[in-house]
Amino acid sequence: MTNDRCGVCSCGGDYLTLEKNGDGTYTITQTDGTKENYNASGSRLGTFCP
Repeated sequence: MTNDRCGVCSCGGDYLTLEKNGDGTYTITQTDGTKENYNASGSRLGTFCP
């Protein structure tokens, strides 16, 4: 899957959810429930493992 308009590219087999939060940060949620948080510049803020 490629979406050049948003700059998103995912290879087959990647099942992630990308969510833009109200404070301008982003959260990626993996299928196992692991969440990775990023700021608006793309720097990783932290990871939460269930």
